[in-house]
Amino acid sequence: MASMSTPPSKTPEADFEVIKSMLSNGENFSLSRFSDGELLVCNGIEVAMQSGHNQIGEATFHADNSKDDIKHFDPKLHGETQKRLHKALVYNAPNYFKGLNCYCCTARMWSPALVTRERQFAGFDVSRLTWANVLINSNYKRFMDEIVPILKTRKLYMVVNENADLEASELNVEHSFRVGQNCMVNDIGLIDEIKSYIDDNNVVDGVFLCAASSLSNMIIHECHMHNTNNTYIDIGSSLNPLLPGIGSRREYMKQLTGDIQQMESCRWGW
Repeated sequence: MASMSTPPSKTPEADFEVIKSMLSNGENFSLSRFSDGELLVCNGIEVAMQSGHNQIGEATFHADNSKDDIKHFDPKLHGETQKRLHKALVYNAPNYFKGLNCYCCTARMWSPALVTRERQFAGFDVSRLTWANVLINSNYKRFMDEIVPILKTRKLYMVVNENADLEASELNVEHSFRVGQNCMVNDIGLIDEIKSYIDDNNVVDGVFLCAASSLSNMIIHECHMHNTNNTYIDIGSSLNPLLPGIGSRREYMKQLTGDIQQMESCRWGW
């Protein structure tokens, strides 16, 4: 079984190499990334990303959200989302890797206590933990140059926005599962659909790329429990430049055009 790097030599670059090696060698694994949104949902804090603004708890601030980014989690209404997401966070199993928030980034925005609590819930086997941003930020150029070419050689299954034009991409997508706005609440039923598809089509050694907000974490957790003979990766927005039809763009993508400099590598501790 593979393992991530461990302190004191734990780095995003070393963990990136582990992920790349598993993909190159055809070793099945799961990577579920819990970023700031998942941190808030797991802690029962209301999150609303709307046109022109975000609401986090009682705080509201300006944000230029695309229509694909619009979502709303209310702990009083969406308890099933919180419950399933928390189960995905506390789950531990061989080759089930969890990307977590780092203090150097997330604790600047939210309480360091929330980040600490997330790590406590996730468990302390650091060999199965990595950064939520392990495929983006400082590693994004390498992701596009080194991992995307590997993905292009594999049979892919994608959980992706309904507006994504997969035919215009260079990816070999065998089948796609489409999600709409606020999919972490509205499309939970897709989890059983994916598991049934795997069974009905005897899918083995497939690579499932999930780009479905917090629903990705739930899908990866339940599919890993259901069938470990495939790879399940929370790909987030990292492939958006290759998917016409998706308007969501991220700051880290500007590294590809040189509009921003190479981003700094994150650290594991304080």
